[in-house]
Amino acid sequence: MKSESCAQIPKRRGFTLIELLVVIAIIAILIGLLLPAVQKVREAAARAQCGNHLKQIGLGIHNHNDTFKLLPTGGQHWSMAPTYLAVGQPAGPKDQRAGWLFQILPFVEQDNVYKGSGQTTIAGAQAQAIAAVIPIYFCPSRRSPRVFTQATNWYLPTAAGTHAQCDYGASIANNSDTNGFLQRTFNHNMGDSNPGTPRRPPIRLTDLFDGTSNTLLAGDKRIPVDRLGGFQGEDNEGYTSGWDHDVLRRTDLLPLPDCIAATTAGCANSVRFGSSHPGGFNALLGDGTVRFVSYSISATTFLRLGHRVDGQVLGNDF
Repeated sequence: MKSESCAQIPKRRGFTLIELLVVIAIIAILIGLLLPAVQKVREAAARAQCGNHLKQIGLGIHNHNDTFKLLPTGGQHWSMAPTYLAVGQPAGPKDQRAGWLFQILPFVEQDNVYKGSGQTTIAGAQAQAIAAVIPIYFCPSRRSPRVFTQATNWYLPTAAGTHAQCDYGASIANNSDTNGFLQRTFNHNMGDSNPGTPRRPPIRLTDLFDGTSNTLLAGDKRIPVDRLGGFQGEDNEGYTSGWDHDVLRRTDLLPLPDCIAATTAGCANSVRFGSSHPGGFNALLGDGTVRFVSYSISATTFLRLGHRVDGQVLGNDF
């Protein structure tokens, strides 16, 4: 009989190096398979959120029309700060030099920014509005809300060196200030200071003669993504800008995806609709609905979509 000290000791089992490497390889393959699916889910959520932002902007445009009996206008010029008659009293659509995204502020729950709350001077109210980040003016597929601060200020008032940016532009059809949704209230940059130069009256929803469901109001704007946060001509004056490619887009130019590099031919300052979404961009129509427009849309259909008074039928590709 063997002694207790000589009893057989159970062997311990462990992983060999080869087994460990096989497990790691399997995990890596699974992660590789899952990542594209996760990215697609994230993009779908971001695209839906972007569409919701445009939906809120559309409600703001309609409420502006209901309140003033006029649509917001394209303002006057990029160099013009928001027009205030006094602190707390922004000028109405007929006299407002700032652009359409400033004009709808009280209808997207930004009334304090619109009125210059907390400021004691018009210049203070202007600077505050220009720098105020409005979260729904950004597409989450491209970036989080941010501002651009310029080294040398060329924008009045002097204090307005920080500009809150935006990711959406309004339709000006074939580069016109008369046949798109957005209409300029002045004939040219300094129209109100020239005697005999008439102001162009703002339009109403009822002036979308081709039908609200057939007229593009606004959508994602195309910009080079390598210069986000830095200087580029379509992303520097910010959302308050009047009649400038920061806030305007054309439909006589086909939409394209965001550029990877601003140095790509035809990319910088292209004034095109486009986005960081795969396959197309989110578009707000005159009836308040948001549609996803494919980059494969025809040039004819897209131009007609942006033109409110051409009397043409949209193609089957929309």
